[in-house]
Amino acid sequence: MHNSTDFRIGNYRPIYLWAGPGTIRMNKLKFMQVDVDENVHQEAHQFTGAALVVNDLYQNWIHLTYSWGFPPEIEQEDWQSFENATCEYHKLGAKVFAYIQSSNCVYSGSFKDKNWYAITPKGKKVYYYTGRYMTCFQNNGWINYLKERIQDAISRGADGIFFDNLWYGLQPNALFRTWLGAAGCYCTACQEKYYQETGKRMPTLMDLQKKEVLDYIEWRSQSMTQVIQQLSDFARSLKSDVIISANDYDPVMRPVKLIFGIDFPSLAKIQDVTMIENFALPKWEESQPKILVNNTLTVRNTQPYLPHQKHLSVLSYDAGIGFDPVYPSRRILTGMAEAAALGCSMTTKGTEYHDGKKMTLLTAPEYGEQQKAIGNLHHWLQDHQSIYQSQTKRVASVGFLHPGDPLWQNWFQIAPLYFACQQTLLAAGIPWRTITDDKDLDEIRHLIVFENLQQPEKLPHELSIIKAYEFSSWKTFSQSFFDHHPGLKNILSEIADNLIRGYHANKSLRKLMDWMGMSKLVTHTPFFTLPPQEFQNELLNKIDLQKVIRVISEHPVLIDVWKNKSDGLHIHLVNYHAQKQVIKLKIPDNSILTVISPDQQTQEMQITSDTAMLELDLYSICLLENK
Repeated sequence: MHNSTDFRIGNYRPIYLWAGPGTIRMNKLKFMQVDVDENVHQEAHQFTGAALVVNDLYQNWIHLTYSWGFPPEIEQEDWQSFENATCEYHKLGAKVFAYIQSSNCVYSGSFKDKNWYAITPKGKKVYYYTGRYMTCFQNNGWINYLKERIQDAISRGADGIFFDNLWYGLQPNALFRTWLGAAGCYCTACQEKYYQETGKRMPTLMDLQKKEVLDYIEWRSQSMTQVIQQLSDFARSLKSDVIISANDYDPVMRPVKLIFGIDFPSLAKIQDVTMIENFALPKWEESQPKILVNNTLTVRNTQPYLPHQKHLSVLSYDAGIGFDPVYPSRRILTGMAEAAALGCSMTTKGTEYHDGKKMTLLTAPEYGEQQKAIGNLHHWLQDHQSIYQSQTKRVASVGFLHPGDPLWQNWFQIAPLYFACQQTLLAAGIPWRTITDDKDLDEIRHLIVFENLQQPEKLPHELSIIKAYEFSSWKTFSQSFFDHHPGLKNILSEIADNLIRGYHANKSLRKLMDWMGMSKLVTHTPFFTLPPQEFQNELLNKIDLQKVIRVISEHPVLIDVWKNKSDGLHIHLVNYHAQKQVIKLKIPDNSILTVISPDQQTQEMQITSDTAMLELDLYSICLLENK
């Protein structure tokens, strides 16, 4: 098996690098004949591009295009390109993931004759972007085809298999605080299997107040997990040390078990290294209302569900695939620093950028500044990996008791409050952690709960329970009007479905909807907007800040505190502001503070009061020794 230390901060430096002929072809299909910089896409599969990625950006795990899901008579060119590229990256000491599109394929050529497509309750195929349809995870023909691709990718030199888009069929859409449309696949095979296993018919209306609907959602996610386990076992039977990873799409900021059939904790057990893709590239917007986009919420809410020593990486977008230009260096470095501070890695987004004229890659020559900045921070993280490897656990005096299944089951009621509380503390510079087990309350002094049934029975006497659902400044949304009028809900579902189908099928309609920003209704979350100041004050006034290690700053700063093996503390500070700022760090007095930073000389400070004044540019680690 692989060495688990390969997947640690500084050691694991992955990059998404979809390139080669398959990505050129896919971009033109997906974005309706968009212009593509073909030279830079081809070069990424050649020695020149590989040398840039490995030596300059200092990446060592490369996600390479193997199968986008084109029919084999077209895609065999891509398989050969993958093999050639893998050879070049191996020469430079890097390892390679083979990208395999797992839940959809291109509807052309020999694939038009296949019967493996996911079906709606009305017998229609399910779109996945333009020219592609979702496939069925219960169809043996499709599963066997994926096994053929796994076997061929390994034979061509793949060190790892990366499964993209673990989505089971049709996805319900959120609109007006209700769920529109069905979920999953309603082909004959799925319906028969569901009936055989449960004795019930598959529900077509996602009314989460009904137990039969909740049972079906669980069945759908368990079925997909079983398929990924089967495919992973098959890969490991061919190559015992193959690394399994997947796109665990946005499992925190949206209810993915309902929408896609993703059960993150179960899928994480299968994977050797997990990767979350989302729309959370850090950004502080001093608008009204203020918006703090971040990955802190995602990472802190997923890490408790990871198996012991299982590593997490994040890959974040801004507007989304095909919309974003290459990000400025500062944005990229903030994402890298935030990930490291939180105990995970950032997968570099190297691909699917649009520069205003054409699709391009991070490896294009005009992005030399970004390439150098990424490489420098990767070197720094590797040089300081011993700091991260000595960390044993996150420390905080404030905890959020995770609501569990009620969170996705009552998304429109609980999620806004849950994330508003977490955003408030993050913006206020107060460390916190997510509690998934009420026995895991070490050093927690304030526990924030979100349901009346959540309060644990036996609690330490010094623990303060904060009942967020009772806040006078918060108004919980009621059930949607459409939930009480199923006939109108069906009409609304039909309208939404036709709009989505038109978006994928009609170039003019897509341009109009993109111009109107309608794609962001699907990709973006409202939960990064900071709650009203009245709410923030009500929450903060319930927390005793006297003994809390925290940051006081003009603009938001991430603070994450970790205990090390010698019982000292590592205080990680990441500046969400675009410029450096002077901050106050509240810590125990009579302490020695060693400050390490990628952009400054190491400095040691003797703290005689309870406050340290620091100039924070991007990222600093404060090693605290209490005397």
